Amino acid sequence: MIDKYFVYYLAMMVLAFSTNARFKENSILSLLPIAIVVIYFVGSGKLLPEKLRKRVLVFRERSYPLKDIDDAVSRLEKDKKLDLIELKKNINNIKKKLLNIAKVQRKLFVFSFILAPIFPVLTTFGSRNLSLMEKTMLLFSGYGGMLAVVLVSLAGINAFFKQVKRIADKIDSLEKD
Repeated sequence: MIDKYFVYYLAMMVLAFSTNARFKENSILSLLPIAIVVIYFVGSGKLLPEKLRKRVLVFRERSYPLKDIDDAVSRLEKDKKLDLIELKKNINNIKKKLLNIAKVQRKLFVFSFILAPIFPVLTTFGSRNLSLMEKTMLLFSGYGGMLAVVLVSLAGINAFFKQVKRIADKIDSLEKD
């Protein structure tokens, strides 16, 4: 099945190419729209290291990674053989808050993924009557903005996973105390 975001990014790339053709852009800058598809592959995780690729897929598929916390609690429960009702209640509250954060993070990721290719298209439209140097600076800032938006959203996903791992590690450290 074809990814709807891929189709969207292709459409934005075609729009940028057609705008360049309409304005008779014949310099090397007319090839910049190819970067839109490259950024799609970065943002969708296809050009990322395996660990980060899996994290992006988790967010795209809405399966939030709270299993590490559950595993840590079950290990603590097995080792201690204690009544952990209060601890479990606190951990469930933390998991609910993390789930809400994950939902917001996913919405931000999807929004930024949709917003990202708009920057180069708008700068392509805006660069029509500029000198070559001004046009170059404007286009690079538009494409740089697209890259920055995608990278910041990926950093947010990565930070969320690290936070979940940190909480699971703290629960594991309770075993040793």
